[in-house]
Amino acid sequence: MTSSFRSLPYIIWLTSICYKAVCAAPVTSDWLNEDQIKRCRGIPCEKWDAIQNKLAALKETNKKHKDSSVDLLLDAEHQESENTIDGDIWPTMDVLETLEEKLRTRHKRKLAIFSDTIKRWDVPIHYYIDSSFNSTQADAIRGAVRHWEAQTCIRFKEEDFYGATLRQIFAEPFLYFVKNNKCGTFVGRVPDAIAQQIYLSDQCIYQWGAIVHEIGHIVGFWHEHQRSDRDGYITLFLDRMAPPVDYSQYDEEKTRNLVPYDYGSVMHYWAWSSSPSLSKITIEPKDLRYIYTIGQKVQLSFLDARLANIEYCSDKCSAALTCSNQGYQDPNNCTRCKCPDGFVGDHCERLAPSEKAECGGVIILGKELGKEKTYISSPGYSDNITYKDYTSCTWLIKAPENQNVNLLFMNNKSDHFGMFCQYPVCFHWVEIKMSADKSITGPRFCCENLNKIRALPGVLTSDGRQMIVLMRSNFTTSQDGSSPHNNGFRALIWTSPENNTQQADETKTKHPVRLPASESKYVVPELNIIFVMDSSGSVGADNWNKIKNFAKGVIYDLDAYNIDYQLGFVTFGSSGYVNIHLDRHFDYQVISKLIDSLPWKMESSNIADGIRKARQEIVSGKSNDIPSLVVLVTDGPASAEQANTETEARMLKTMANTKLSVIGLTRKVNRAEITSLASQPADKYVTIRDSFEGLNDIVDHVTEVAKELREPKVYRAVKKSNCVDLIFLLDSSRNVDHSNWLLLLKFVQTMMAEIGRYGSYCSTKTAVVSFSNEATYDVSLGCHSTSGRVLNDVMNIPWKNAGRNIAGALQMAREVAINGDPCRTLALLVTNVIADENPSATSYQAGLARLAGIEPYILSLVNDFEASKAYGITKHRKHVMSVVDYRMLLVASTMETIRQWLFTPLTTTYDKPSTTTTTGTPTTTTKITTTSQVTTETLPDTSTTSSRAREAPTGTKSSKAKPSTTTKSSTVKPSTQSAQFLWRCNFDDGRTPFCDMNQEQHRDQFDWTRHSGPTQSSDTGPYAAADGKYYIYIEASRPRKPNDAATIYIPEVPREGEYCLRYHYNMYGYHIKELQINIIESNGKLILLQSKTKLGDVGSTKWIEESVGVYLNKKSKIGFTGVRGSEYSGDIALDNISLFGGPCT
Repeated sequence: MTSSFRSLPYIIWLTSICYKAVCAAPVTSDWLNEDQIKRCRGIPCEKWDAIQNKLAALKETNKKHKDSSVDLLLDAEHQESENTIDGDIWPTMDVLETLEEKLRTRHKRKLAIFSDTIKRWDVPIHYYIDSSFNSTQADAIRGAVRHWEAQTCIRFKEEDFYGATLRQIFAEPFLYFVKNNKCGTFVGRVPDAIAQQIYLSDQCIYQWGAIVHEIGHIVGFWHEHQRSDRDGYITLFLDRMAPPVDYSQYDEEKTRNLVPYDYGSVMHYWAWSSSPSLSKITIEPKDLRYIYTIGQKVQLSFLDARLANIEYCSDKCSAALTCSNQGYQDPNNCTRCKCPDGFVGDHCERLAPSEKAECGGVIILGKELGKEKTYISSPGYSDNITYKDYTSCTWLIKAPENQNVNLLFMNNKSDHFGMFCQYPVCFHWVEIKMSADKSITGPRFCCENLNKIRALPGVLTSDGRQMIVLMRSNFTTSQDGSSPHNNGFRALIWTSPENNTQQADETKTKHPVRLPASESKYVVPELNIIFVMDSSGSVGADNWNKIKNFAKGVIYDLDAYNIDYQLGFVTFGSSGYVNIHLDRHFDYQVISKLIDSLPWKMESSNIADGIRKARQEIVSGKSNDIPSLVVLVTDGPASAEQANTETEARMLKTMANTKLSVIGLTRKVNRAEITSLASQPADKYVTIRDSFEGLNDIVDHVTEVAKELREPKVYRAVKKSNCVDLIFLLDSSRNVDHSNWLLLLKFVQTMMAEIGRYGSYCSTKTAVVSFSNEATYDVSLGCHSTSGRVLNDVMNIPWKNAGRNIAGALQMAREVAINGDPCRTLALLVTNVIADENPSATSYQAGLARLAGIEPYILSLVNDFEASKAYGITKHRKHVMSVVDYRMLLVASTMETIRQWLFTPLTTTYDKPSTTTTTGTPTTTTKITTTSQVTTETLPDTSTTSSRAREAPTGTKSSKAKPSTTTKSSTVKPSTQSAQFLWRCNFDDGRTPFCDMNQEQHRDQFDWTRHSGPTQSSDTGPYAAADGKYYIYIEASRPRKPNDAATIYIPEVPREGEYCLRYHYNMYGYHIKELQINIIESNGKLILLQSKTKLGDVGSTKWIEESVGVYLNKKSKIGFTGVRGSEYSGDIALDNISLFGGPCT
């Protein structure tokens, strides 16, 4: 059949049909020709005409009741025609009779969904697409059908009636998609209909979700805004509609509100429905933040699909399945869960990954982390790059216990919010899920300017301690990338006390004891945690990486909750081995890298020896008086020392304050055996998953067990939060020469003057303590920012030029704090050597200072920065900063960091390790690390030239075609407003290709090469320049040898002062060694500004942007040195190098 039903009139009269085994009256051609089928919507024309007559009569009756709140449903959203009610619904006689009774009695008799008047379809539902649709439109219809099939168990079957027999056509009722200038259909299956129709206009097909909406009616959905509970969620303004419309409600007993009211439903009308020229809102959400959420025509919401699955699919799965985050058992696959947007996994246990962009992830906020606020943004936003269609980003933001998460969109002169919308309804959006129920659609924000929304979103606050942020652009736009619709967004996120009341500190016990600082002892750890990890052959390399990432996730969370713990790590194959001895380990990055480096043993399994090693660690560390949690992870029974396994577990559990938590993975695990090993109760200390993927949802559980087990002994004093005391502890030892001492005093003088600019008068007081062999109290605690005399006196504090006693300085700071007001107190230790003559005394005094409520911070000017010793004093990684030279104390970025320490937390954080891996790919996290140090090597004459012939490098060649991309590091950009431009090079100028940069002549082995496109060797180097066509790089192929170096210099600066260096670098390759950035002074002195080394295998070709502040003397210059690694895949590249006068702000 080439055109609809053209052959039907010639065969219909020959027969009668039997429908559902009940013989119907002969079907004659008087109503079954093509035109009549379309006019009568696929039901007998006499019935359709009767429906229209009754509808017209009810409309006349309704005119008498225009002011009634129970008026009849008339044309609504699309002003479809006189044949519809509620906008796009064709009524049946049953529906009209219900309306007639309602209109007559003025009683709120409500329509039904899945009631007796609405019939379900038998599946599969057969459908036919009219030939009047072009191929693109027909594919759009098929896509909407597939969308319903993907989200529900409802199945459809497309029919091709060309050449079909009458029995084949009418063996089952079917859907008939008809092209029209209106959109409409019936609700549910209409028993009288043979070819039950759906009208679709071009506009409905363009809005792909509108087809999904109409199919929703077919399967039995009325509109969301007709629910019996709608008055609690929306306000209807009937008088603003043209013509006036009433949306009746459905009976509560018939609507069967089995899911929460859903602003995000595809069945909800938009806020300006039936509004003339979009002049006034007609359907207003009670929560105005949902104003652009209602009316979406992109996809079924999670709750839409949930409701359809309840009604059609309740018998699909026999065995129940437990799902996290409000997921439910997927009727299309009963072994996994169907997850709300934002979550994935068999049990909805994991955060959804990003798609088509690097974005999203878990962000943990907290004062203890030094991170109470930060920013998130859409991909490319900070580079003024519009986001792309079909980008998906998901953020999970966590606050500490008894805290909420807050979010505020940035929308000002420098930040321009823009997400694609039409009409206006969100087609792309940023959705904020604030409710603990993750199935509920959160408010969605879109369009090019939030100020155009009737009610600004303002601050969005989570109901609990978690917030989900979803960026979705799952709709094809016609934008060219320059539209403000597609700007993207930037948002500030921060924490606040729950219900705006100050909560007890996370680290306090139920019965806190405040000890006088002079009588307190050093804080003992609150917890021992030892991981005992199965590294036997049956685990496999990929799963071994998942085990390591699980352990890193728990360690990260313990840090996030500021738990003071000792960490141990034991792996076992045929025997146990202690990889990390039980001790305090303050540097998460160091521990993370160490765990990543642990090899897979590929041996037999000796669980007994693994547990034995853990027990010995607790005993040898004299830590058996501290609560201990031993976490055993294994994939099955032991194959060595089987008889001793339970004995060793029992010996461990008999130790005081020690618990054994056992995690069994894969179906080889015997639950009874695992339970016999673990502590009790089993629901707390026994966890079993069918695969290693199940480790993802165990991290939080283990962290909670650890939090419950810990028993802190002593606590720091309570301090006021509305005032701050800053005590400078200045190293005046012989290691600090006199010129540097004067720079140090200048720094203190400048900081004391600057502090007065922040907060109310005298809200921040300062004091100065200097120390060598002894500590002296040089400037008493007070408000000195406006005191010229005191600021001058600072410069007269003498240089002691003797030994070093950091412990004495900390003791002096404690005495100053005890005698002062109970304000928040910071002790800023400025030193060039962390260690001193008595390190144990330093640790003891640091503990006493913390007990007294003092927060130690360290500003380090060391030749070899000893991070672990610094963290031993501060107890917080974010309380330590290292600068390369005393002159760097005077740059704006250093002072800004101190100001942030005083008034706001630092906004940098560590990435939480992912527990998700890609099949066949190692999961070791690759990092680029930056270290800073000072060297005092004096160079001989450094005569240079702009170019020099060197031997042409050779190596393995390969073709590369991937585009290069650029990412930004966590450093700051130079301000284009305050920084004076000095020099810049992107290597694209053919006349001066190196922009007057000079290659080193004497102290290196080869030169940097200017290049475009991919480098000549495979698996290393960028694919293209960061910007423009050319960049420079070191070619690591032959004849280069390990540790060969190439150095190139920026031209000398004309004057002394503060500068900002900005550059892009690429360190892609398996054998990257090092990129050094040096300062070379006029006297030949070399100062190492930065050293970037690659740890592990970098699997990305991205350029990274870096900015660093530096203080330069006149005629100083900056050099870049690339050091070749052990093999040819060690290319290092640079591009877009700039030097600005002024600070990096």
